Amino acid sequence: MPTPAPVPSRPRNIVYGIANLANYIVGAGILGLPFVFSKTGWGVGCFLILLAAFATSLSFDFLLQASTASGCYSYDALALRTGGKLLQKVDEISFESCCAIH
Repeated sequence: MPTPAPVPSRPRNIVYGIANLANYIVGAGILGLPFVFSKTGWGVGCFLILLAAFATSLSFDFLLQASTASGCYSYDALALRTGGKLLQKVDEISFESCCAIH
């Protein structure tokens, strides 16, 4: 019986992990930016990107403050502590649907 050819291994280091994570975060959304800039212009396009960056930073800060204040260090635990079973279920469904899309 012939032996199978060796499968080339991919690098498994922190740089590869960070690059992979950045690829998932940026995703295909970046492909739409040239279209947005062509329709809105440089000024409005840059303003909208800065507005989105500010909103992202603000929401991250809110999550960090809520996590520190409540002592919960996961989305699931934080949703349960702040909104009860209903918010925990909404969080679970949104997380699962987001993972299913990607």
